[in-house]
Amino acid sequence: LQGHECGHFAFSKNLALQDACGYFSHTLCLTPYFSWQRSHAVHHSRVNHMWEGESHVPKVTGDEYGQAMRAFREKVGVWAHG
Repeated sequence: LQGHECGHFAFSKNLALQDACGYFSHTLCLTPYFSWQRSHAVHHSRVNHMWEGESHVPKVTGDEYGQAMRAFREKVGVWAHG
């Protein structure tokens, strides 16, 4: 948890202390800190993106997705899905 917070620059305002703590805590987990910090930032830059995200895999694509969203809006209303 501490290393994760360091990776998000949320542990300390002192960047040297933050990197030292992040490096130490990641070393205990046998995970390279600086490369993890970079790949984790890339992960967060695309989280829940329909096509570029790593964690969101749509069940349908293209026209099927549009049809599914129109049906969803009809059932629950525009307030639930813009």
